[in-house]
Order: sequence, then C-alpha cells, then structure tokens
Amino acid sequence: MQDRHERYADFLSEHEKKRTNQNILHKSQVRRRNVIQEKELERLEAKQEHELAVHRYAEYEFNRDPITEVPDDVKLKDFYFEDVQQKVEYNNYYADYYMQRYSNTNVKKFADLSERVRNCHKSWFGDRYKESGYFNVKRVFHCHNRWCWLCNHLKQAKRLMEYHVKFEELLKTYDLYHVVFTVKNVKGEALKSTLDRMQSSFKKIIRYFQGRGTIKGIDFEQYGFVGAIRSFEIVINRNDYHPHIHCLFMLKKGLDLPQTEINNFSFSYGVLVRKFSKLEILLQKILYLLMNGKRVNVKNIASVKLGNSVTMDCVEGDTWHEVFKYATKMSKDGSAVCTYEQFVLLDDILHKFKMLQCYGIFYDEEKKTDDEPTDPTAEILFEKVLILLNRKEKPEVDVNMTLEQIADEVYKKKLTVISKRLSFKYMKAIMEDIVSDLDDRDDTFPF
Repeated sequence: MQDRHERYADFLSEHEKKRTNQNILHKSQVRRRNVIQEKELERLEAKQEHELAVHRYAEYEFNRDPITEVPDDVKLKDFYFEDVQQKVEYNNYYADYYMQRYSNTNVKKFADLSERVRNCHKSWFGDRYKESGYFNVKRVFHCHNRWCWLCNHLKQAKRLMEYHVKFEELLKTYDLYHVVFTVKNVKGEALKSTLDRMQSSFKKIIRYFQGRGTIKGIDFEQYGFVGAIRSFEIVINRNDYHPHIHCLFMLKKGLDLPQTEINNFSFSYGVLVRKFSKLEILLQKILYLLMNGKRVNVKNIASVKLGNSVTMDCVEGDTWHEVFKYATKMSKDGSAVCTYEQFVLLDDILHKFKMLQCYGIFYDEEKKTDDEPTDPTAEILFEKVLILLNRKEKPEVDVNMTLEQIADEVYKKKLTVISKRLSFKYMKAIMEDIVSDLDDRDDTFPF
C-alpha cells in the first residue's frame, strides 16, 4: 500500500506529464496557426499583385481605346434589388425560428444567428461618385447561413464561375453524367442515420469507380472515372423527408450505355417513363446493399431483385449547371418551407454536415477561397470603368449604405450601382436562371 509521500510523488509525476503534453499540444497548434497565417499572407500578396497587373493593363487599354460611358454589363438592374428585397423579407422566417430557439434554450448563439440572418444583405459598403451618380459596391454583409436564400444563390453563382472554365476544357475529352441516388422517404427520427449511411455508401461507390475498392468480377475502371461532384438534397414533406443525392460524374468519352432494362422504377403512376442501362441497374443494387449493411459481392448483387433508385443520364451542352440548383431550391410563395419543429431537426442534423463534396479532379476546386471573379476580360473592363469615373471625380470612399437607401435611389433613377463581382456574365446568367426557375415552380424544397 502506498504511503502519503508515494501518493504525492505519483501526483506530481502525473501533473508533470499533463503539463508536458499540454505544452507539446500548444506548440503544434502555434505551428499550425503560423502556417495558416503564412498561406493567407501569400494569398493576399498574390491577390494584390494580380490587381496591380490588371490595373496597369487596363490603363494601357484605356489610353489606347478609351471608353466614354459606363457599359450596361457592370450595372446592377432594378430587378436585382427587387429580388434581394423579397429574399431579405423571406429570411425573417428563419430569423424568427432562431430567436424562438434562443427563447426555448437560452443559448446565445441562436440569438446571434437570428440577428445575422435578419440583417443579411442590408448593409452595403463601397465608393460613391456623387456627381456621376454611381455607387461601386465592394462588400455586402453576408450571414453565410445555410437557410439564407441570398447567400445560397451567391454561393451557387460562385461555384458556377469556378467550375465553368474547367468543365469547358474537360468536356473536350470526357463525357459528363448527371447521376441521382434516391432512397425511400424517412421519418424525422431516422433522417440523420439515413444521411450518414447515404454519405458512407456514396464514398464506397466512388472508391469502386476509382479502383481503390474492388468487387471481384466487376470492372469499374472501364468507365474511365476522373472526378465527381455530389450534392445532397432533402425535400421536406408534411410528415416525412425525401433525401437523395444529385451528382455529376466525369467519365471517359463515348461509353456505350444503352438504356434497355425495365424495373419498377421505370414506371410512374403505371406509365413507363424510362428504361435503365445495365450500369444503372448495377448501381441500384449496390446502393441497396450498402444502405442495408450487406456485403457487396457478385452473389449478393444477383440476389437483389429491386435496389434503390439510381438514374444516370449523359449531360448535353452546358446544362451541367443544373446540379447546382438542387442545393438552393426555394418555395416561390411567401410561406416558410418548413415548420419550426422541422427547422430545429434539420438545423441540428445538418450542422457541419457537408452538403456538397468534390472528388478526383474536382477536389482542388472545393478548396478555393478567392471570391473574386476569374474572367480576365471582365476584370479589365471593370477596371477601365473605374478609370473613367476616377478621372471625372474623386469618390467618397468606404461609404455604408443600407439596402433600403440603395433600392430607393435606384428606383428613383438617382443612383446606378456597379459591382465587379455581381456583374460578371456567369454570375448574371445563373442569377437570371434562378429568378426564372422560381417563377416557374410552386413546390417546396429547402436544400
């Protein structure tokens, strides 16, 4: 039995071990923080160099071929502010839900989230040219909340800009397929476990295509998989939820995948609506086995009569951007898309849940942090606009205007808003497409 001195000695020894471990942990955290700061500094320096190079080239172009008026391409139209104001009002539903959560739980973060969502897009910062009547938007307050209409639409547009050039180049060598993985509707209490199993199952299917996971007797590498982008969608119904995955697969060009097979998924209300390829049927059975925790082998695949629904269609032209819409669908009427109880359930389940994931050659795209446009022609054009305005007058810098002030002056034709980020052709195309899409739909879908 240890005496008092031995116990005290052991206590000191354990205390010293803990102190040493804490110091080691602290040093590693400091090193990691320093690396992050160095990378951020490098990014900012590269950004400044890029902006300086654009300005110099724009000055050269302006002197060689000057512009005499601000082109419409960089102006934000009246309908844009109408759309923003409508979505700001809609955000109040979710701000109220967060405040209700704060009242029920007394957890301060919910009050903070309520304030951020309610104030999203209400503060605009930039340079104002009073005599010319222009306001150059440099920054807008964003809440970055998953429930926010505005932030989701901008995120969607940013993704489109980021991927556009890469897709244009890849489609010369590969074909693109829109793939949808669907499981049966589930009740709220089963939603989290279902999403976890879907996520795990999808990762394994990707591993098969990459050749990192194998099924004896089945060759997935023949399809020439090089990358994928997957996006979760959860349709909220009154009594249950419909989770499914929309994704883009980049496969080798010219695959022969005739759709000749018929099963129960081929029918809608008794009407034959589509046939499936043998690869689709295979994926349907594999998804079923993975979702039910069964071993995936040729024998078990053959034993599955009907799996889970999987469709796989070759994407024609530039319609690949459709997959991005599924992450930002909204209801066009004025009501909230879910009840408070559904909101709480989804807000907790989807906290830190990755709704969009990239694989293969698209993996690096997901890490991009630069929010600036990537179209050099448009960048130079906008810089020429600033040269034109600055030669006429010196702007009032770092002006803070509310959305209400801006919209009022825009409608009265007293102010024209220009923006480098929001006026680029890919951003405009997707935002106009979203507005059109909302006008055509009246169903309810959140994510």
